[in-house]
Amino acid sequence: MTPYSSDPDWWKSATGYQIYPRSFACSNGDGLGDIPGHIGKLDYLADLGIGFIWLSPVYASPRADNGYDISNYQDIAPEFGTLTDMDRLIAAAKARGIGIVMDLVVNHSSDEHAWFHSALKGRDAPFRDVYVWRDPVNGVFAPCQRVAYLRRYQGQSLAVLANFTGHSVTLDPNLSIDGEALIATHSPRTRLNGPVTLEPFEAFAILA
Repeated sequence: MTPYSSDPDWWKSATGYQIYPRSFACSNGDGLGDIPGHIGKLDYLADLGIGFIWLSPVYASPRADNGYDISNYQDIAPEFGTLTDMDRLIAAAKARGIGIVMDLVVNHSSDEHAWFHSALKGRDAPFRDVYVWRDPVNGVFAPCQRVAYLRRYQGQSLAVLANFTGHSVTLDPNLSIDGEALIATHSPRTRLNGPVTLEPFEAFAILA
C-alpha cells in the first residue's frame, strides 16, 4: 500500500504503529532510542503490514513534559538525531509504503521557545498574541475552569497548560501566583482562535 496515492483518505483504512522514540530502537548502544534506530526497524514494521507510523514528539524540547513542551518546531532534539536523520526516516518509510504521522502539539509550546521569549518583551511585542493572556477583572486575576492563569507578565496573567498528572510543580518564587499549583508552568498556551491563529505554524509543514 502506498499511503500518498490519489486517495486522501488512505489513513482511514491503514494500520498505525505508534513509536515512542526514547524506547523503541537504539542505534548506538546508549540505551536511548533514536531516529537512526527507528530506520533500522522499518523492514520489521513493513513485514507487520502497517500503513503509517505515529511518531511521538522528536522536536527540540527541554523535556519538562516528555517532549510535548516544544522549544523549536523546526528542529530535532539532538538525543534523537538530526533533521537529516528525519529526512532519511521519511524517505525510507515512504519507500516501503509507510507514512509518518507526526505528533504535532500546537495548543501550547515550551516557555523556552523563541516565540515566547519575544512575547515577553511587552504587550505590543511580536508573537504576543500567539499566547493566551487575560487581564484582571477589578484588579483580580481569576483562574479559568479549564486553564490555570498563573503566571503574570506586564500586568496580565498567562494561560498555562494543565498538568495531566495532577502533581504540583515548583513555581517560580519571583512570579506572582494566583490560583492552584496543579499546573505545568513550562507550557504557555497558544491562541488557536485569535488574530494570528496558526500563522506561525504556516511557515513549515512536514508532509511525510
